[in-house]
Parts: sequence; C-alpha cells; structure tokens
Amino acid sequence: MSNQKWNERLAIALNNAKKKGKTIEKISYALGVKQGTVSNWKAGRREPSFNQMRELCEELGVSHAYILFGELDDEPIKDNPLLKSISRLTPDQQNMLSSLISNALSESEQDLLDKYGQLNTNNQAALLRLADNIIETQNPQKNHTILRC
Repeated sequence: MSNQKWNERLAIALNNAKKKGKTIEKISYALGVKQGTVSNWKAGRREPSFNQMRELCEELGVSHAYILFGELDDEPIKDNPLLKSISRLTPDQQNMLSSLISNALSESEQDLLDKYGQLNTNNQAALLRLADNIIETQNPQKNHTILRC
C-alpha cells in the first residue's frame, strides 16, 4: 500500500488526465458536480460519495483500489479478502455490486452518507458525537437501570 493519502493519488490521476486533455472542468461536468467540488476532493477538504468515486475513477481511467488504497491493478491486494474478491470481478460485475449496495439504502440514507462523505474528518467525528447524544436523549431508559420493588 502507498503512504500517500487518497487525495494525493487523486491529484496525480487528475494531472495525468489533464495531460490527455481532460480538465477538471470537463471531469466535473461529466460527473454533474461543480468544479469546486472536484477541487475540494483533490485538496482533501471533502470526500466524494461512493457513486461519485466510482464515476470519478471511470472518468480518470483508474481503479478504485489505486485511488483509495494505492494499489496498482497488477499488485495483489494482500491484506483484505473482500477487496481481493472485488478485484477479481469484471467492471460490469463491480458496477452491479455498486448498484446493489446503493439500492440497499433508502434515498434518505444515501443522501445522509453522501453528505457525511463531504465533511472533513473533524466534522465527521463531531457529527457522530452529536448522533450519540441525540440517541442518548431519545432513549433515556436504555442508559439507566430502573430498580423496581
């Protein structure tokens, strides 16, 4: 695995695409997002959703494994049996798996995950703490033992 962060590998892939005439403007248009969104991904200020990452990799002509983990297509994915299995799938099978995962979630769950992915790490942690606090106040009986005589 690479020591680079995912957004650094994305920046390399974007620069390689630019050499082939694919600008951030063209890529963002193809993905249906603003140029600033792609720039935020490149800078590591935001993260794309699962579907956006899939489409981005397709546009750039790179694998998910490369962007996310630094694995090149010809390198074995040693440490993760799930990734090893997914890497053996054809692109059509990978797209079908992506659709199955997406379809397993409701629209509001997908929307929540997309928004969560756009937050930076600190805000993701803050959101999880907030959710924990909301759950605690929503279900106070679960947090306290009630003694009955």
